[in-house]
Amino acid sequence: MSLSKVLQELNAFSDAEVIVKEVLNVRKRMLGPDHPDTMDSVCNMASIQGALGNLEEAAKMNRENWDRRRRVLGPQHPQTVTSVGNLACSLNDMEQFEEAADISLQVLEAGHLTLMSKNNLAWNKYGLGQHEEAVELLRRAVMASDEAAGLGPRHPETLANTSQLATMLWQSGKHSEAFPLLCQVATAYMHTIGLGHPATNDSMSKLARALKESGELAEAAVIYSQIFEACLVFWGPTNNATLGFKSLLTNTLKDMGESAPAADVEQQLLMAGSRVRGLSC
Repeated sequence: MSLSKVLQELNAFSDAEVIVKEVLNVRKRMLGPDHPDTMDSVCNMASIQGALGNLEEAAKMNRENWDRRRRVLGPQHPQTVTSVGNLACSLNDMEQFEEAADISLQVLEAGHLTLMSKNNLAWNKYGLGQHEEAVELLRRAVMASDEAAGLGPRHPETLANTSQLATMLWQSGKHSEAFPLLCQVATAYMHTIGLGHPATNDSMSKLARALKESGELAEAAVIYSQIFEACLVFWGPTNNATLGFKSLLTNTLKDMGESAPAADVEQQLLMAGSRVRGLSC
């Protein structure tokens, strides 16, 4: 794995931006803008810009990369299809759902039904208010990946689809259906890749957020504490992810303290820890 990828895994996007920018400039100069390696660097830089919140710049780079790959590699090349998905993601982030839906449909009509394109189209429809149709798309995606040869409920593609479905169900107010899925995904990631991995941290964080929104502050605090401690070990105290989960934990404990004395908060955390360990998914 390259240093820039490692930095992105560590959420050190500003540091990654410096490295990728240097690599991109060298590749443009030595290989030219149409070389596949140069276009890969553009794709990487667009991803970093999106993570840094520079959404318009990310969309611009993804659009230019899509146009270039269509011209150089052809519209049906896998990397061109990936560029379409990247652009659709950028447009979704900017809440330009109609254009994103049009682009996602182009992928489907070309017969390139990838995980990214399915998820993009579902979120496009959700953003346009077509909630039931969006949920049904993700349900079918979960069933398809779960039943596919060689896959299963703990395969990365199945887990990614299930996580997307759980998030959409929760946002739609279908909490009783969403919560078991959130728990299922978090537990599967814990057992397969372990706490500390970004995918596990993300799934655990979604579960904690759902608990917090349901008023289960102590359970949410226990999970945030677990993620924070894992980030300290794996990424260090100054990493962006570590600081982010520290903030989530601090705010949750603050919310608990405003409604209960310190001694009661400590007792609630002890009891919540047992309940969290007892979650069966």
